[in-house]
Amino acid sequence: MGSYAASDAFEKRLLLVDDDEDFCRLISKRLSGEGYDVAWSTKAQGVEDLIRKVRPAAVLLDLQLRDAEGLTVLEGIRKNDPALPVIILTGYETVATAVKAMKSGAFHYLSKPVDVPELKNLLEAAIQTQDAAPNRPSLVNASVKAKEAVERQLILETLDKTHWHQGKAASLLGVDPKTLYNKMKGYGIRGRSG
Repeated sequence: MGSYAASDAFEKRLLLVDDDEDFCRLISKRLSGEGYDVAWSTKAQGVEDLIRKVRPAAVLLDLQLRDAEGLTVLEGIRKNDPALPVIILTGYETVATAVKAMKSGAFHYLSKPVDVPELKNLLEAAIQTQDAAPNRPSLVNASVKAKEAVERQLILETLDKTHWHQGKAASLLGVDPKTLYNKMKGYGIRGRSG
């Protein structure tokens, strides 16, 4: 299997993979109204072939599909096209799954119900980053900065949920406490004051 040739992707062509057909129809209709061309599938099976056929600029992928785990599908996409932006969608948000999705190469992680203006902003950023040429590091750096911002936010949310207990937060995030401490230091996160 070769690359999906995402570089010839239509700028606003998307692939949505979600096992809820009503959700697919709704999001497709809403994004079509924003100028996107949305192809969708309710099955993980055949997604790689569909990507080659559709040549999307980005993929919206449900975390929990009936016929496969979304992160497994993401791994398959990454093997064929590491630059294709994939936004994970889920109705089962936890900090641990968000971290796992980001570590697996997702461009971003978004909870359902989906806020369409937020999704549109994410798609624009994803497509811009995907289109970045190697000689345009500012756009590549934008992707890194976006992932760092998401990681920082996940750390803050997890610390808040654990009442700033760093050991518990580290466990929820799936990192050791020293790694969490170093990330907090790097992001300028200090212990909760007063």
